[in-house]
Amino acid sequence: MKIGSNEHKRLFCRALADSHLPYTAEEITWPVLEHAVLAKIQDAAFWTRVSSSQSEIGLIASAYAQTLQDPLLRENMALYGKEHQRLAAVVGTLVETYGFNCPGQKAASLPTNLEQALIEAGYSDCIDVFLGFGLWELAKQAQLLPHELEQQFETYLAEKSRHLVFFVNWLAFRNVKTRKYAEGFRGVQAVWQRRGALLDWMKVFGEKEDSDALPTRRWLEEWTSEAFLTACLSAHRQFMQPFSTNLLKPQVAPILAALVRESLRVWPKRQAQPTIDSLKL
Repeated sequence: MKIGSNEHKRLFCRALADSHLPYTAEEITWPVLEHAVLAKIQDAAFWTRVSSSQSEIGLIASAYAQTLQDPLLRENMALYGKEHQRLAAVVGTLVETYGFNCPGQKAASLPTNLEQALIEAGYSDCIDVFLGFGLWELAKQAQLLPHELEQQFETYLAEKSRHLVFFVNWLAFRNVKTRKYAEGFRGVQAVWQRRGALLDWMKVFGEKEDSDALPTRRWLEEWTSEAFLTACLSAHRQFMQPFSTNLLKPQVAPILAALVRESLRVWPKRQAQPTIDSLKL
């Protein structure tokens, strides 16, 4: 497969369009949770970020689609934006159903440079979803959630996987066509900008706090940083497996996670194993 070819364009657009699920957020039935389970996840404030990021990407992508001349790209970029806005609504119904603690979020607004904003938001989304993969995998291993809710989260992450694959392939296609190869370095820049999220997960790198820092999650205290990164990588492989080998997959966050995990394995062990006591997406 030649990246930037019409065949490549048709393949990544078809991968998104053919796997589209026609549903609305209001159609989802969230299972009733036992009080003990609900208490463990009710105050997880990352839902505000999840909802706002999906809403932001949806707004930007929908507006950007209208600027595209290629009808196939325009149609699928519009679908990409529409699905993000739908996921923001899905998170909204989840928050309302379970009474999660979600401070009010600012209304998203359109930036001046739509394309640049879409690229930056897309890379940030790749990192956030990669961390979400690990959280879902750990929760599944520990059987923390009822099967119905676990399946709902799996469906959400499967939909996000489609978005990541579409994004990285669209960006590669766009870079070849415009000869803006340096745009590939935005992935490294995005990781650097979101390094706080990665470091807070692992704890061995310090206790820096920022506005995204979250309360202690008792149900993750038994897991080490190495175990969390392993879970991220394992779930990433699982969710990427269904896609054609001719399509590009997100690589920056998985490569960085694998390198950090290997360094942890040879890092001098402290008297007490580090625990994950902050949760941030």
